[in-house]
Amino acid sequence: MKTVLLRVKGAKYYHAEELIGSGDIFEGAPVILKPEPDNKYDKNAVAIYSNTDEMIGHISKDIAAKSD
Repeated sequence: MKTVLLRVKGAKYYHAEELIGSGDIFEGAPVILKPEPDNKYDKNAVAIYSNTDEMIGHISKDIAAKSD
C-alpha cells in the first residue's frame, strides 16, 4: 500500500470535522479516491471518501489534473 499526503479541498462543505470527531477519519486512515468526470466544475475532479463511504472532499485541481 502506498502512502501519500494530500490536502483535502472542500472539507468544510462535506462535514469532515464531524467525521474526525466521530473517529470515522483520522491521520493515516485509508481513503478511497473516485474520479468524477461528470463534475460540472472540473472534469478532472477526484473525490475523496472515507473507508465508510462518507465524502470528505476533493483533491486539489492542480494535482487531479496531473492524474490523467
